[in-house]
Amino acid sequence: MAKKFVEDAVIGNVLEWNGVQISVKESLRLDEMLGFMKQYAARCFSEDGEYLPEMRIAAFRITTLEYFTDAVLPEDIHQAFDLAMMTDLYESVTAKINPDYFTFICDAASEKVEYLADLNADALRRKVDEAVTAVTELVGKIGDLFADVEKEDMKTLASAMATGKLDEGKMIKAYMKEQAKKK
Repeated sequence: MAKKFVEDAVIGNVLEWNGVQISVKESLRLDEMLGFMKQYAARCFSEDGEYLPEMRIAAFRITTLEYFTDAVLPEDIHQAFDLAMMTDLYESVTAKINPDYFTFICDAASEKVEYLADLNADALRRKVDEAVTAVTELVGKIGDLFADVEKEDMKTLASAMATGKLDEGKMIKAYMKEQAKKK
Protein backbone atom coordinates (compact mmCIF):
# COMPACT_ATOMS: atom_id res chain seq x y z
CA MET A 1 0.00 0.00 0.00
CA ALA A 2 2.77 2.48 0.90
CA LYS A 3 4.61 1.83 -2.36
CA LYS A 4 1.54 2.65 -4.45
CA PHE A 5 1.09 5.89 -2.50
CA VAL A 6 4.73 6.90 -3.27
CA GLU A 7 4.34 6.06 -6.95
CA ASP A 8 1.09 8.04 -7.15
CA ALA A 9 2.76 11.02 -5.47
CA VAL A 10 5.70 10.93 -7.90
CA ILE A 11 3.94 10.19 -11.18
CA GLY A 12 1.83 13.12 -12.23
CA ASN A 13 -0.23 13.91 -15.26
CA VAL A 14 -0.12 13.28 -18.95
CA LEU A 15 0.40 16.36 -21.04
CA GLU A 16 -0.74 16.68 -24.64
CA TRP A 17 1.82 18.93 -26.36
CA ASN A 18 1.90 19.44 -30.14
CA GLY A 19 0.20 16.11 -30.73
CA VAL A 20 2.58 14.19 -28.42
CA GLN A 21 1.61 12.71 -25.07
CA ILE A 22 4.21 13.41 -22.39
CA SER A 23 4.08 12.03 -18.84
CA VAL A 24 4.96 14.63 -16.21
CA LYS A 25 6.13 13.82 -12.68
CA GLU A 26 4.74 16.00 -9.92
CA SER A 27 7.92 15.47 -7.89
CA LEU A 28 11.17 13.49 -7.92
CA ARG A 29 12.41 10.71 -5.68
CA LEU A 30 15.60 11.43 -3.74
CA ASP A 31 17.92 9.68 -6.21
CA GLU A 32 16.28 11.54 -9.11
CA MET A 33 16.51 14.86 -7.28
CA LEU A 34 20.22 14.33 -6.60
CA GLY A 35 20.76 13.41 -10.25
CA PHE A 36 18.84 16.53 -11.28
CA MET A 37 21.10 18.73 -9.14
CA LYS A 38 24.28 17.10 -10.44
CA GLN A 39 23.21 17.38 -14.09
CA TYR A 40 21.99 20.96 -13.70
CA ALA A 41 25.23 22.04 -12.03
CA ALA A 42 27.31 20.30 -14.69
CA ARG A 43 25.52 22.25 -17.40
CA CYS A 44 26.36 25.55 -15.65
CA PHE A 45 30.11 24.96 -15.95
CA SER A 46 32.36 24.33 -18.95
CA GLU A 47 34.44 21.18 -19.20
CA ASP A 48 37.44 23.04 -17.74
CA GLY A 49 35.39 24.28 -14.77
CA GLU A 50 34.60 27.81 -15.92
CA TYR A 51 31.31 29.07 -14.51
CA LEU A 52 28.81 29.91 -17.24
CA PRO A 53 26.12 32.09 -15.63
CA GLU A 54 24.56 32.64 -19.04
CA MET A 55 23.63 28.93 -19.10
CA ARG A 56 21.76 28.87 -15.77
CA ILE A 57 18.23 29.41 -17.09
CA ALA A 58 18.61 27.17 -20.15
CA ALA A 59 20.36 24.48 -18.10
CA PHE A 60 17.56 24.53 -15.54
CA ARG A 61 14.88 24.30 -18.21
CA ILE A 62 16.60 21.47 -20.08
CA THR A 63 17.24 19.52 -16.87
CA THR A 64 13.64 20.04 -15.75
CA LEU A 65 12.33 18.62 -19.03
CA GLU A 66 14.80 15.76 -18.81
CA TYR A 67 13.99 14.72 -15.23
CA PHE A 68 10.30 15.57 -14.87
CA THR A 69 9.10 14.10 -18.16
CA ASP A 70 9.45 11.00 -20.29
CA ALA A 71 10.11 13.20 -23.33
CA VAL A 72 13.19 12.29 -25.33
CA LEU A 73 15.20 15.48 -25.64
CA PRO A 74 17.64 16.10 -28.48
CA GLU A 75 21.22 15.09 -27.59
CA ASP A 76 22.54 18.16 -29.36
CA ILE A 77 22.69 20.95 -26.74
CA HIS A 78 21.72 23.58 -29.34
CA GLN A 79 18.53 21.72 -30.25
CA ALA A 80 17.74 21.03 -26.58
CA PHE A 81 18.28 24.75 -25.89
CA ASP A 82 15.85 25.69 -28.66
CA LEU A 83 13.21 23.26 -27.36
CA ALA A 84 13.55 24.47 -23.75
CA MET A 85 13.85 28.18 -24.47
CA MET A 86 11.87 28.84 -27.65
CA THR A 87 8.75 26.75 -27.17
CA ASP A 88 6.09 26.59 -24.48
CA LEU A 89 6.99 23.00 -23.51
CA TYR A 90 8.77 24.05 -20.31
CA GLU A 91 5.84 26.19 -19.16
CA SER A 92 3.39 23.39 -20.00
CA VAL A 93 5.43 20.88 -18.00
CA THR A 94 6.00 23.08 -14.95
CA ALA A 95 2.26 23.77 -14.74
CA LYS A 96 1.85 20.04 -13.95
CA ILE A 97 4.57 19.88 -11.25
CA ASN A 98 3.73 20.24 -7.56
CA PRO A 99 4.30 24.00 -6.99
CA ASP A 100 5.75 23.65 -3.48
CA TYR A 101 8.11 20.92 -4.61
CA PHE A 102 9.12 22.89 -7.69
CA THR A 103 9.90 25.96 -5.55
CA PHE A 104 12.11 23.72 -3.40
CA ILE A 105 13.91 22.38 -6.52
CA CYS A 106 14.43 25.90 -7.91
CA ASP A 107 15.88 27.18 -4.62
CA ALA A 108 18.10 24.15 -4.05
CA ALA A 109 19.44 24.22 -7.62
CA SER A 110 20.23 27.92 -7.36
CA GLU A 111 22.02 27.45 -4.03
CA LYS A 112 24.06 24.53 -5.39
CA VAL A 113 25.31 26.43 -8.43
CA GLU A 114 26.10 29.54 -6.35
CA TYR A 115 28.05 27.36 -3.90
CA LEU A 116 30.06 25.72 -6.71
CA ALA A 117 30.70 29.09 -8.37
CA ASP A 118 31.96 30.46 -5.04
CA LEU A 119 34.27 27.44 -4.70
CA ASN A 120 35.66 28.17 -8.16
CA ALA A 121 36.16 31.85 -7.28
CA ASP A 122 37.96 30.90 -4.05
CA ALA A 123 40.23 28.50 -5.95
CA LEU A 124 40.99 31.23 -8.49
CA ARG A 125 41.79 33.72 -5.70
CA ARG A 126 44.20 31.18 -4.16
CA LYS A 127 45.93 30.71 -7.53
CA VAL A 128 46.22 34.47 -8.02
CA ASP A 129 47.63 34.83 -4.48
CA GLU A 130 50.16 32.08 -5.21
CA ALA A 131 51.15 33.79 -8.47
CA VAL A 132 51.57 37.16 -6.72
CA THR A 133 53.73 35.52 -4.05
CA ALA A 134 55.87 33.79 -6.69
CA VAL A 135 56.32 37.03 -8.66
CA THR A 136 57.17 38.94 -5.47
CA GLU A 137 59.80 36.33 -4.58
CA LEU A 138 61.19 36.44 -8.13
CA VAL A 139 61.42 40.24 -8.03
CA GLY A 140 63.29 39.97 -4.72
CA LYS A 141 65.72 37.43 -6.16
CA ILE A 142 66.27 39.55 -9.25
CA GLY A 143 66.85 42.54 -7.00
CA ASP A 144 69.44 40.55 -5.03
CA LEU A 145 71.07 39.38 -8.26
CA PHE A 146 71.57 42.93 -9.49
CA ALA A 147 72.21 44.55 -6.10
CA ASP A 148 75.89 45.23 -6.89
CA VAL A 149 75.24 46.41 -10.45
CA GLU A 150 75.38 50.13 -11.00
CA LYS A 151 72.34 51.89 -12.43
CA GLU A 152 74.32 53.20 -15.39
CA ASP A 153 75.57 49.68 -16.21
CA MET A 154 71.96 48.43 -16.28
CA LYS A 155 70.99 51.22 -18.69
CA THR A 156 73.92 50.31 -20.95
CA LEU A 157 72.96 46.61 -20.86
CA ALA A 158 69.30 47.35 -21.62
CA SER A 159 70.25 49.63 -24.47
CA ALA A 160 72.60 47.03 -25.94
CA MET A 161 69.86 44.37 -25.71
CA ALA A 162 67.29 46.65 -27.31
CA THR A 163 69.49 47.57 -30.25
CA GLY A 164 70.80 44.05 -30.80
CA LYS A 165 74.39 45.10 -30.07
CA LEU A 166 74.79 42.75 -27.15
CA ASP A 167 77.83 40.51 -27.50
CA GLU A 168 77.08 37.41 -25.44
CA GLY A 169 80.70 36.23 -25.65
CA LYS A 170 82.00 39.44 -24.14
CA MET A 171 79.31 39.36 -21.50
CA ILE A 172 80.25 35.81 -20.43
CA LYS A 173 83.96 36.71 -20.33
CA ALA A 174 83.22 39.77 -18.19
CA TYR A 175 81.08 37.67 -15.85
CA MET A 176 83.79 35.04 -15.49
CA LYS A 177 86.36 37.76 -14.83
CA GLU A 178 84.17 39.27 -12.06
CA GLN A 179 83.59 35.87 -10.50
CA ALA A 180 87.33 35.23 -10.45
CA LYS A 181 87.87 38.56 -8.65
CA LYS A 182 85.40 37.55 -5.93
CA LYS A 183 87.35 34.39 -5.10
